[in-house]
Amino acid sequence: MIIFDRYGRPLENLRIIVTTKCNYNCIFCHSEGYYHCIREDTCDLYPKDIKLIALVAKRFGINQVKITGGEPLIRDDICEVVSIFEDLDYKDISMATNGFLLLDYADKLAESGLNRINVNIPSLVDGKYDHITGTKGRLGRVLRGLEAAKDAGIGPIKINVVILKGINDNEWRDFIEFAEKMSVNIQFIEFHTKDPQSEKFVRFYRSIDPIEQYLKEIASKVDVRKMNHRKRYKLETGIDVEVVRPMFNPEFCRYCHRIRATPTGWKPCLLNDTIVEYGEALRSRDLIGIANKFLMAVAIREPFFK
Repeated sequence: MIIFDRYGRPLENLRIIVTTKCNYNCIFCHSEGYYHCIREDTCDLYPKDIKLIALVAKRFGINQVKITGGEPLIRDDICEVVSIFEDLDYKDISMATNGFLLLDYADKLAESGLNRINVNIPSLVDGKYDHITGTKGRLGRVLRGLEAAKDAGIGPIKINVVILKGINDNEWRDFIEFAEKMSVNIQFIEFHTKDPQSEKFVRFYRSIDPIEQYLKEIASKVDVRKMNHRKRYKLETGIDVEVVRPMFNPEFCRYCHRIRATPTGWKPCLLNDTIVEYGEALRSRDLIGIANKFLMAVAIREPFFK
């Protein structure tokens, strides 16, 4: 049974924050819109909690999941987490990661049932990558992790690139060439925030119109995805290049079919602060209580950009 919100949008996709901890400190990070981690014990969801959340989402017709964080691969039990969704017969299990630990986990993730993976790579230049991610000397290992994921049979692999004004906005052609060489897909993401007046937005936002115009000229085919009405440009080299434009985009919101699960509650929208808390229901293993909180979250869902 697929459930619809009051704007007629079906809920088909779950994005679950399995940890708020991260081994990076990216300058553009939006923390999945989740700023509610107060105590250390609220930062992770235990496997038994994840199973309850997955059961409820499945009961309401959700069959696709993206596992995210923080950085999901810093969890020692991440393969167990993936297996929960595999055992519940989710048809699409994917993950968003910075890729630093992918070299260690690729084979195990594939064995656990992971279908697809998104790897965030904000620059192909070592020094620039270090600056953006708050790390040092990690890019090479991330790229080897991409190869390991390919060898393990995880795919399609998608590189996520958040475009940042004056920092990496001159690299997008290089990224396309790199993706073609690696035979992986790529996704250019507009920098987004809940507050368009913020210093961070002014500092980092750059329109991705030039990228999209170039893609229109060279693509052999253009698809419009059901999710967010995202444009997907198919190039003659065989790769897909997707464009994600959340800001000031009613189409993006109108076709949002996703709900988020966080360590403390259901989150109806990335860009607002609302959390429908389910902590007590999780602690008491109250499946009906978690389901009721899910219905409350669906009932208050509304487009951020109308």
